[in-house]
Amino acid sequence: MQFVSVAFLIFLPVAALCSAFAPVRLRPVVLLVLNLLFCASLGWENLPFLGLVILITYLSGRLLENGTHATRPVTASCTVLCVGLLVLHRLPFLTGAGGQSHVLSAILAPVGLSFYTLQALSYVYDVAAGRQETERHLIRYAAFVSFFPTLVSGPITRAGVFLPQLQSRPAVWNWDQIRCSILQLLYGYFLKLVVAERLTIIVDTVYRKPSHYGGLVVFIASLCYSMELYCDFAGYSIIAIAAARLVGVELPDNFNAPYLADSVSQFWHRWHISLSTWLKDYVYIPLGGNRRGKWRKYLNILLTFAVSGLWHGSGLTFLIWGLLHGVYQVLGALLQPLRDRLVEILGLRRESFSHRLYRVLTTFLLVDLAWVWFRAPDVSKALQILRQMTHFSPWELWDGSLYQLGLAPVEVWLLLPVLGLILVADHLQASKGDLSRVVLRQSAVFRLCVEVGAVLIIVICGIWGDGYVAGRFIYAGF
Repeated sequence: MQFVSVAFLIFLPVAALCSAFAPVRLRPVVLLVLNLLFCASLGWENLPFLGLVILITYLSGRLLENGTHATRPVTASCTVLCVGLLVLHRLPFLTGAGGQSHVLSAILAPVGLSFYTLQALSYVYDVAAGRQETERHLIRYAAFVSFFPTLVSGPITRAGVFLPQLQSRPAVWNWDQIRCSILQLLYGYFLKLVVAERLTIIVDTVYRKPSHYGGLVVFIASLCYSMELYCDFAGYSIIAIAAARLVGVELPDNFNAPYLADSVSQFWHRWHISLSTWLKDYVYIPLGGNRRGKWRKYLNILLTFAVSGLWHGSGLTFLIWGLLHGVYQVLGALLQPLRDRLVEILGLRRESFSHRLYRVLTTFLLVDLAWVWFRAPDVSKALQILRQMTHFSPWELWDGSLYQLGLAPVEVWLLLPVLGLILVADHLQASKGDLSRVVLRQSAVFRLCVEVGAVLIIVICGIWGDGYVAGRFIYAGF
């Protein structure tokens, strides 16, 4: 049962009604049943891994509660066991890479393992640090770890945010809240089905044989991948947050206009916020953060982003991608005095629109070049793509090359205003908050046009896959 499926659109309102009518004391039970049904719909083989992570982290929390066990051995053992499952999941020769057994791949690659494992580990670490009370109620804890909107690809939620919400009745009958959720769902599906799926066609076509295209087309394909990944994953997160709200749970935002960031550091405060915050709290700060001098701080940044890269995948390309982002930030800090001096000499105004635009475009370009490593299947292919970008071929803008990438000419040119609209929407969200509430503050006619127009665009213009098979979100693979 993928988010992009008729089955989920039937399941979600049923889940909302069950959660709304359930007595407060039975909400965890009802939610856990819904979670397990959703997990089983993705494959029954997912349940043992989910149950194992729940049991390991729940027992670890109980051991830490009574104080009779040393904190470090318990947290270390819990980490080794949970990370061991992740490592097993990442081993190429076990997970079917390179044409290996599909049976082993199904058994050892459970859906959502990376995400709910981090969520469960954050609970254990918070209990060990005294930031979180031990949850004694196993069903309530299991409902937290297995929460179906976040199960596959997050957002990674903290126990301190989630668990208290299970002890009160959800305000699901608030009509404004329902309308906000519906608008969020529509925007999430728009990003995924209308935008991301079209960009996927371009990216797959060019990245399959980059040597067949000139530098401009390959560069445009890399830009398309940056937007594809954003629309795909942000679309998933928006749908997850809306679905959670319908069953009475408020989740924090996972994206905040990341491509409008004016530095790589700020980009990571806006992109996949739940993961970047997790890495800061449970990797960077325990390593020492910025408390042990400048050079140790830089080393900690590199180690943290190396962990981020390895979490995304076991290939060398993921490690390079993570380290690149670490290097960007270290170089940015080292070159800060030089940049300050240049600004002073040239008389530039950092708050001016032109200077901010320069910083935003530079940051986006650096992030885009790093995404090449994230997308490429291996190092040689990544280097080939980067080399191909250096080939000067401006004529590809008008010689019809852009119409040979799998999309009709009208689709190619419609992507430009659509992507511009997304950036405007991001700007509004960054400056005014929840975009759905911005729409709800408009006139009834405007709201109706937005809602009806969104439904029609998704139904008519959405790309649903071969034979209308529900599309799979990119981050479901992590």
